Amino acid sequence: MALSSFSTAYRGVWSGTDDAVVVSGITVAAGNNSQALAVALTGEVNLIGTSSATASTGVRLPAGTKAGDMVVVHNGGANTTLVYPATGGKIDALSTDAGFSMTTGKKAMFVATSDKNWVAILSA
Repeated sequence: MALSSFSTAYRGVWSGTDDAVVVSGITVAAGNNSQALAVALTGEVNLIGTSSATASTGVRLPAGTKAGDMVVVHNGGANTTLVYPATGGKIDALSTDAGFSMTTGKKAMFVATSDKNWVAILSA
């Protein structure tokens, strides 16, 4: 699914014309321990329900973004989870393809600044 459909639906929420795609109960298991194996996020709002204690487990932001696209992630699992950009991308000042660490209970909005790069707005 192209992210352009995400941005259209997401922006529609603010105007009251459309609902956001919410994906709940996401499981991040031990096998999701690299950027390539991370769980691909498919909604504008993504709720992690289970997160493995295995190092480097995580989820991956969608590819094909446009500046201004937004994805929200809530880590409701019991362990820290990494949020990876799509291949070749960056989040904030992290290295290319590096995961952004989200401890349990944290929420973050990721805003695309280009077709590959993101800024993160993390909850307190």
